[in-house]
Amino acid sequence: MTTETSAAPRVHSNEVQVPASDVSVYQALYGRRNTWMFTGEEASPELLNKVLDVAVWAPNHKLTEPWRFFVLPKGSKHRQQVIDCIYNSALKQSGDPERAKRATGKAANPPTLVFVYSAPGMTEKMTLENYGAVCAAVQNVQLACYAEGLAVGWESGGVVRADGITEVLGADPEWTCVGFLGIGFPEGEHVGGRNTPASVVRWLD
Repeated sequence: MTTETSAAPRVHSNEVQVPASDVSVYQALYGRRNTWMFTGEEASPELLNKVLDVAVWAPNHKLTEPWRFFVLPKGSKHRQQVIDCIYNSALKQSGDPERAKRATGKAANPPTLVFVYSAPGMTEKMTLENYGAVCAAVQNVQLACYAEGLAVGWESGGVVRADGITEVLGADPEWTCVGFLGIGFPEGEHVGGRNTPASVVRWLD
């Protein structure tokens, strides 16, 4: 299976209307956090489309455009079906209803849930490059969300691959789930920390 999207409408960078923002790229890079603390307010479909639009501008070798997104608003039928899949899988694994219910939290609580998949390439190398491109697309979404005052949680653990989710979403079984994103307006301030760049950067002569 290839990831050809040549039949889809193509937009060029010189045709895009760039949204105005008072947030610099550097502010977004340093300020972005992975968080699951949201207010109950949902972002509008227009705002969600705005931040998802930037995803497809991630670096992508050979322009395979392997990203696939499924948006599940809170209270939607498919959202509940996904929650049920997670609950049933967790219950089967642990046998503990309370533990299974806790496992659904990251899928149940965010105002909006977005599942992200990567389509395979024609070779193993291309499939790996596609996965990397989709991860970069997720970062694009996170930065755009920060600029728009939204918060994002990115879950990539086993819960995202609970039995039945691929079928509920209508995703191709050959696609790889990169994770799901919880998106909403942040509750409180979130400050993170990192090791200094000097600890991981080597200058060679």
